Amino acid sequence: MVSFTRKAEPAAEPTISGTDALRMHLRSRIERPSGTSCARIAADICDDFNAAAAKAKARSIADSMLPGGDEIAIKALANSLIGTIDVKTTIITGQRLEQFAYGTINLDPIIKNGLANFLHGGNVIYDAARDLLDSAHRHQPQTLGVAPGPWCHPNPRIAAAADALRDAMATTIRSPLRTPTPSTLPSHAAAKPRPGFA
Repeated sequence: MVSFTRKAEPAAEPTISGTDALRMHLRSRIERPSGTSCARIAADICDDFNAAAAKAKARSIADSMLPGGDEIAIKALANSLIGTIDVKTTIITGQRLEQFAYGTINLDPIIKNGLANFLHGGNVIYDAARDLLDSAHRHQPQTLGVAPGPWCHPNPRIAAAADALRDAMATTIRSPLRTPTPSTLPSHAAAKPRPGFA
């Protein structure tokens, strides 16, 4: 006799935290044969932060130089000032990044966000509140307008006839399909039963 046992439901995959995901991605980047060193990754993250800081500083200087000015003029002035502003801040070193990769230390959420941005090419951000990696692209759904009404023929006489036909069809009760009676069946459908068959 064969006995059947019910298979247990597959367990749901555990959600990996954003910090652990960053550590795994960073280790995989470091440990590749042609991998990038932690110092190089740290320098790139610092460069990204410095570029963002220079852009914000240039915008604030442009706002103060043109109070109440045109937005296009302020952007143009800020873009021309970016090259003159030098921001050099080291927020992370290669050694601290390597310690984070192997779980020795933890990093600030700002640095984790910069690391996620670097490792995923700007497509992922680190959500510190949920400790998860999330998409950087949040598009709000857009309405495409109001749906048009039913089509109406431009000739009023034809439109009136179409409306009358639609009203007549709505009031007509449709009967179900007619079932064939023995008198309407074709002659070959009423074949004699063969012996031994019911």
